[in-house]
Amino acid sequence: MKKKHINYLVRMCLAIILLWLLMFSVDYRQTTKKLKKPVFAILNNGVDDGGSGTYNGLGYSIYLEGNFMPEDEMSGVTYAKITVFGVKLKEVVCK
Repeated sequence: MKKKHINYLVRMCLAIILLWLLMFSVDYRQTTKKLKKPVFAILNNGVDDGGSGTYNGLGYSIYLEGNFMPEDEMSGVTYAKITVFGVKLKEVVCK
């Protein structure tokens, strides 16, 4: 009986880790490859330009600068810095 509980707990932990990896990879790809705002991270400290600021996810944060107003001719991310658990993972500069 105890072995069943441990097996269930291990499966739940693996499912949570897999879900976190999926959320992080979507936000990572969205900001570094597609140069858009993240999907799952929530804007914490924002600027009044429609999207620049610090986005916080579960264990990761993304700092974005960009042109997000409708009147901007080139809208999207111009600078992104991604940190995971406080460690800088990637920095992207596009101009």
